[in-house]
Amino acid sequence: MERLPALADDLVRRQVAVIAAIGGTTPALVVKAATTTIPVVFYLGIDPVQFGLVTSLSHPGGNMTGVAALQADLTAKRVQMLHEIAPKAGTVALLVNPTNRYTETETNVT
Repeated sequence: MERLPALADDLVRRQVAVIAAIGGTTPALVVKAATTTIPVVFYLGIDPVQFGLVTSLSHPGGNMTGVAALQADLTAKRVQMLHEIAPKAGTVALLVNPTNRYTETETNVT
């Protein structure tokens, strides 16, 4: 991960036609910082608007576009479905990575 900025800069210097930023938000953010002209395609499980990658989902603007799975928005529905499947379950536990900066977003059930 620490090499991403240098790798992104190398792709920009090579004037590639498009950059695919796959593997989470960090590669997309690094590439966004490296270029405003080369098209960048990303795949994320979080809201790219919330994290400053695009202006809006319908009109991303700039050179960034991609797919946002928005799986975090489904957390409440998953808990509801779990309750329907196992209505007598009194405790539900999540095993998460506490150092992942998206853990709170992805596990927020309101």
